[in-house]
Amino acid sequence: MEHSIKDAVGTLPAKSIMFAVSHRHALEIYQSFIRLYPDLQRRGLAKVIDSHMERAEETLDDFKLKDFPRVAISVATHPFVYRDNVNYGICRNLYGLRGLGIGASVLGALVSVGAGFWFIAQEKAQLLPWASAAACVAMFLWWIFTVTASWVKVPAMNYAQHLFAATEKLPKAQKTASSGREKKQEAKTV
Repeated sequence: MEHSIKDAVGTLPAKSIMFAVSHRHALEIYQSFIRLYPDLQRRGLAKVIDSHMERAEETLDDFKLKDFPRVAISVATHPFVYRDNVNYGICRNLYGLRGLGIGASVLGALVSVGAGFWFIAQEKAQLLPWASAAACVAMFLWWIFTVTASWVKVPAMNYAQHLFAATEKLPKAQKTASSGREKKQEAKTV
């Protein structure tokens, strides 16, 4: 939790989805939140949202629209959602490390070129430093031209689309219950 991405204020974790292997696993993760973060969990930090839950649709709406819950624990029954979440996470993390990658590539190229010239000065020309310099330049170009914000946007959009599609496939009984609730709320407001 200490290393999580924070919200705009910087005190609470940003909205996150954790995928469990099974409903039992999801409940174990939930129990871990209760044990490790009791103060935040009293405010509703994490909730299990899956087809075993009686009011999954309502909890999902709370997750999307309200401040709490911040962490949705769901079962990875939709392989595209899980795969796209992993792809998006990797791309986002690489984008976050972009500056470090550029700096390491430049430093590596400079050291390799320096080593190449040192070997030439010693009259022991070697191919390895020049090959290393070429690899560093290739990595530099990759960090500059491939790891961009638009590169991260593609897996982010795929993840969002598959996540939305997965929420649309919640069991029919849950959708019916939530639409009945909505009708009751509309009747109260009229």
